[in-house]
Amino acid sequence: MDAGVPAVLAMQDNVLMTTVQGFMPAFFKALLADNGKLDRAMAAGRAAIARAEERWKPVLYTRLRRGLLWYESGFLSGGDGDVGWKALQSSIADTQCLPILGGGLV
Repeated sequence: MDAGVPAVLAMQDNVLMTTVQGFMPAFFKALLADNGKLDRAMAAGRAAIARAEERWKPVLYTRLRRGLLWYESGFLSGGDGDVGWKALQSSIADTQCLPILGGGLV
């Protein structure tokens, strides 16, 4: 984490391979299904090993504010193609976004 890695999935102790075999496929399946949402993927992985004695061992360390492992490109949208101007204005006001406008805007 000190080196700037955005997230680390670790085990708190030695872990059996059967635990890993149950946890990892569920974790990565959920990670892909939820567009990189680490907390949901972690919950899905833990749910897959809920009955195992080692269910407490997987742990997630993250420095991501929104818990998203990767960025989905695209402009803010309301889902039907409308540009989410209010969301954009809010992001600018909260200093979460810096718009860069080019000459092709006109």
